[in-house]
Amino acid sequence: MFLGLIGYGGIAKGLLDLVSRTGVREVTVLVRPSTDVAALAETANKGSDIPVRFVTALDAFAAAKPSLVVECAGHGAVGSHVPDLLKQGLDVVIASIGALADEDLHQKIIKAAQTGKSRFILPSGAIGGLDILRTATKRQS
Repeated sequence: MFLGLIGYGGIAKGLLDLVSRTGVREVTVLVRPSTDVAALAETANKGSDIPVRFVTALDAFAAAKPSLVVECAGHGAVGSHVPDLLKQGLDVVIASIGALADEDLHQKIIKAAQTGKSRFILPSGAIGGLDILRTATKRQS
């Protein structure tokens, strides 16, 4: 399997730590244009059995044709990247499911998936959001 990740923060790094135990053979990560991809690649590939490549352009990311894309970059990335990837026929796991509270974006994603004959997958639970709510609740007690 060839995995594509949008973003390289805590969620993506945690996912990469788990990937070595799966059937993933290669990973491409889409990062911001200002990112030093050579430095990231050197660090990410040190001691890794799975090659990790970094790109800064959506076209290059889509051209890599990952088997599955996981969005790990926040609500803005859902709006700016996910519809285009779905239109191109790539299946996408949307970790930032709160972005779909925007009804226009939600409809855009549905139409993009229909156009590309692709799927968008929503994991159950917004774990990060639940942790924040739990912390806030404890502080008020």
